Amino acid sequence: MPLQDLTPQIRTRPNRAERFVGLFVGLALMGLIGAFGYFIFHTAKQKGWFLTQARYFTYLQSANGISLGDKVKLMGFEVGEITSIEAMPASDWLYNVYVEFVVRSPYHGYLWKDSTVKFVSGDFLGNRYLEVTKGYDGEVLYKEENGK
Repeated sequence: MPLQDLTPQIRTRPNRAERFVGLFVGLALMGLIGAFGYFIFHTAKQKGWFLTQARYFTYLQSANGISLGDKVKLMGFEVGEITSIEAMPASDWLYNVYVEFVVRSPYHGYLWKDSTVKFVSGDFLGNRYLEVTKGYDGEVLYKEENGK
């Protein structure tokens, strides 16, 4: 009498329930990756990563109450944010703080040579921002034509 092989047979094909679970996990993973991609795209669009950003700077006497990421407003619209705040050399007795900010497209066309910047300490809620005034006379500082 021949001996029977006692090792179990190796299955090479998944059964119906295993195929269903694999399909469900694959679709869930694709949906998760798609949702994460949409979140990244929506966040980038909201933060203005796809827009042209023009860099400007101003000098202030004091950095009291100002911080990185504070908003820049023009005509009541939020047009950019503060990107850099640095102390000037001690020999400069009038303007002690260098402040750099960006203005996003299409608002940089409103800034001319006679535009001014002032720091607004905000309301009772503590909202602080830089207010940039629209230029009227002179020459445009940044000009964009045909997306360039």
